[in-house]
Amino acid sequence: MPLELLKQLVSIPSVSGDENSIATFLHDYLLEKGLKPQRKGDNIWFDIYKGDGPRLLLNSHIDTVPPSSQWTLDPFVPLEENSRLYGLGANDAKASVCSMIKSAISLRDSPFEGTLVVALTCNEEKGRLGLETIINELGTIDAAIVGEPNGMNICVAQKGILVLELSWVGISSHSAHGSSNNALLHCIQDLEYLSQLSWDRKDMFLGETRLEVTSVHSGDRVNVIPGEAKAIVDIRYSPKYSTDEIIKIIKQSTKANIRIYSDRRSAVSTDPKSFIVRAAMAAQPNVSLVGSKTSSDWVFLKHLPVIKMGPGDTTRSHTADEYIQLDELEQSVDIYKNTITNYFKYASEH
Repeated sequence: MPLELLKQLVSIPSVSGDENSIATFLHDYLLEKGLKPQRKGDNIWFDIYKGDGPRLLLNSHIDTVPPSSQWTLDPFVPLEENSRLYGLGANDAKASVCSMIKSAISLRDSPFEGTLVVALTCNEEKGRLGLETIINELGTIDAAIVGEPNGMNICVAQKGILVLELSWVGISSHSAHGSSNNALLHCIQDLEYLSQLSWDRKDMFLGETRLEVTSVHSGDRVNVIPGEAKAIVDIRYSPKYSTDEIIKIIKQSTKANIRIYSDRRSAVSTDPKSFIVRAAMAAQPNVSLVGSKTSSDWVFLKHLPVIKMGPGDTTRSHTADEYIQLDELEQSVDIYKNTITNYFKYASEH
C-alpha cells in the first residue's frame, strides 16, 4: 500500500542537506523489493529494463524544508486523520516519491518496450547536490515526469527565476546640509518605476512576467545621507524572455548597477504535442494543461520533453501541519501507471 510507505518516509527527517537516513532507507527498501538501486551521495535511482525502446525518467525529491515554529503537530510523526496524512513532506514531495515507486514496481511485469528510470533525489529545496549531479549517470533519457504537488494536473511550462542585486552610488553627507545625490532616493525612484514596468510578452500557460522587490538596504546612521543603496529583485519569467533580455530592460530603465545573484533556474516548457503530454492527457482526459509559477528540478532536464505532475496541492507546500489527502495518494499511482504505459505505447508506434 502506498500509504504505509509514505508513513515511513514522513517519519524519517530529511531536511535539505541531511538526507542520508532517508536515502539509506530507500536504498534498502528497493533492494528488498528485488530492484537494483544505485546511489551517489544521497541520490537513489533504479531502472526497469524491458527492451531497446525509449527511456522514460520519473523524478521527485526526498528532501524537505525545515519545519516552521507554527506546526501544532509533530512534523516527523505521521498522523492519519480525517482522510488525510499529516507530516512534514507528506505533500511536498514524499507522496510523489511514494507513488512513483509503487507505480514502477507494479509495472515490472507489464509488456512495454523501453526502460523506466526512477530517480529519487536530494537537495531540491536548496538546488545543490541533487538531480544535476547524476544526470550523466542515468544514461540517455527521452522524456521525463517530475513529481511535485499540483493535483496531478499536467504542467507543461514552468516559470524561471532570475534574482538580481541592484546597487546605487550617491554622495554620503551630513543630513543637516542635504544632498542632491542621495543613493536611497535613487533606489526608491528606480524600484517604483520597475514595479510598474509592463512586460508585454505573455505566455498562454504562465501569463506575464513578474518582478518583485524582496530586500532593500541603505544607510546605518540617522544623521547621514546614504552614499550607497542595494536591493534584491526576484523575477519570475516565462520562456518568452531570456535572462539577457530581462537584464537589458532593467539596465535601460534604471540608474542601477546590476549583479546576477542567481540565474540557475531557467524557464522551461514542453510542446503539448509531445508523446509524454499526450500520454498524460490520455490517462486523464478531463484534465487541462497548465503552467506553474513555482520552480523544480525540471530545470535540469530542460533539453527534454517533460511534464510536472504529482499528488497534493502546491498551496500546502512549506506550510505548517502539511498534509496529503489519502484519495490523492491512491489515485496518483494509477495515473502514473497509465501515463507510463501510454508513453511507451505512443513512442513505440513512431
